[in-house]
Amino acid sequence: MTEIKRAPSVSADVAEDWVVMGHGDVGIRCYGWRTNTGKRPALVWGHANGFSAGAYTPILNVLAEKLDVFAYDMRCHGGSEDPVSDSDGDYDAVMTTDCLALDFLAVVDAIRRDTFRQPLHFAGHSASCLAALRLAGAFGHAPFNSMTMFEPPMAPTPDHALHAAAGVLGEVLSRRATKRKRHLPDPATFAASLAERDAFARWRPDMLQAFAEATLRPDADPANATGWTLRCEPAAEAAVYRTTMDCSTFKALSACTRPILFVESDPTIQGVAPSWATRVQALSAAQAPNGSLARIDQTSHMMPFERPDAVLALITKSIAIL
Repeated sequence: MTEIKRAPSVSADVAEDWVVMGHGDVGIRCYGWRTNTGKRPALVWGHANGFSAGAYTPILNVLAEKLDVFAYDMRCHGGSEDPVSDSDGDYDAVMTTDCLALDFLAVVDAIRRDTFRQPLHFAGHSASCLAALRLAGAFGHAPFNSMTMFEPPMAPTPDHALHAAAGVLGEVLSRRATKRKRHLPDPATFAASLAERDAFARWRPDMLQAFAEATLRPDADPANATGWTLRCEPAAEAAVYRTTMDCSTFKALSACTRPILFVESDPTIQGVAPSWATRVQALSAAQAPNGSLARIDQTSHMMPFERPDAVLALITKSIAIL
């Protein structure tokens, strides 16, 4: 079994983990919940840019009561490998949409070997949805009975008015990411500090705690006075924001024939960061042959953390389980 140094983002008490080799031999960490039976519908979950699978543990634990649940950490995130040895290195070359999609292909193929008799579904938040849609549209691989997408950030093609706005806000988010502090207090202190900010006020406490614990890793470097470091390099997060500007994924939606539910947040709500993704979901649903649209009111782009019960309800509806 392939091993990498980074620790898993999901607790060993909750899920088993293993590593598959993604595009360019980058180690991608996968998770399978310990409650999995091999006899129920299976779900693969993907996380947002800068996050990791462990940040969604409260949601996934509930889903695991009815489904066999799997998840993974994108490259440079969580417990997966970072192929760039220097934080000043060229993350744009290793964080392209194709790289993320081909990593996801390795993940799905590994999971499918254990679930070949089970219906398989996908649900994800933000950037991971982009990887799944890229794999389906551009590479023609989508072995899912349903796909539930919580605001994939896809820049529309230039014939749409939102194309320019997506580019502007994408650059804003990219620049903001590069300014993040890499070294932070311990997870409990980090969570408490976030809870004091207005943008995090709608986050359910258990989701905020899961996010804080999964976002940081202990740092063995004695020069780091706090002892904790972001799992995802800010430069890698910034590169993902830039790769969302590749509008060819939006164009490829016309080749995605699987049922896809695009879920938008409330456009009147301002969250942790400005988001153009809310406004593109209706366009995406119209572009996909079997696309449909839903909205979760009173949420921002961080809807899984603000209204996890509503997120669970839509995933359950998409899969049509009782």
